[in-house]
Amino acid sequence: MAETNQSSSLWKNNLILSIIFAIVVISVAGIVSDTNRQWPVQSSNVGNQPFVTNSIAVNGEGKVYATPDIFIFNVAVTETAKTTREAFQMANTKIANIRTSLKDAGVDEKDIQTTNISMYPHYNYEDGRSRQDGYDANHQLTITVRNLEDAGKIMDSVTQVEGAQINSTRYDIDDKEEIYQEAREMAYEKAEAKAKQLADLASVKLGKVSSISDVVMDYQPVPMYANAMRSDMAMGIGGGESAELAPGQMVFTLSVNVIYSID
Repeated sequence: MAETNQSSSLWKNNLILSIIFAIVVISVAGIVSDTNRQWPVQSSNVGNQPFVTNSIAVNGEGKVYATPDIFIFNVAVTETAKTTREAFQMANTKIANIRTSLKDAGVDEKDIQTTNISMYPHYNYEDGRSRQDGYDANHQLTITVRNLEDAGKIMDSVTQVEGAQINSTRYDIDDKEEIYQEAREMAYEKAEAKAKQLADLASVKLGKVSSISDVVMDYQPVPMYANAMRSDMAMGIGGGESAELAPGQMVFTLSVNVIYSID
């Protein structure tokens, strides 16, 4: 009886070892198979264009020069007082005077926009130490001038308000859609010409467009003054003649990415 039990136990052990061995063999075979398998290769391409086999991918760039038709500038007022309420009221009074000057100069209400109102502690620095001494209130407006001939005069009217600071200026074009359309057509023509040349060089037939996209990269130059703005105007004191501004030209650049199939 003991011999029978011992034989049965030995048989079970052999069976278990056989199963374990089979599992190991199958696992190793799977690993080898995965190693030898030809996995798809991922490829990156310029312009984030989708990867397409048997295709020609090109891009073209269109540049259009245009004269600005609007002038945008930012004016700010900062007032300091012992209390936040007093500082805010002082800044608000000067901003109201600036708005009145702008309207008197012919600027439409819709072209005067509040772009910042802030309040923060004011510190005095003495002997290397800082001490809070009231509060600063800052109020900013962004103004759009649609008659470029009046831009200098309007800026001059703003500087008549004591403490007004002109922080930034730039020219722009109000409606850019026609400019972008022209640049897009120009860019596509260049991309198409490039694709045809590549097809000829490779002795293949150019097929249909399978993908197309565009990227707008417009440049907004800061205006240059025909003669330097006088220091008293730059500091917001005003007086005298208006600043002469030179609109110049703006360049708008648009890129088109096109993928053609190869027939």
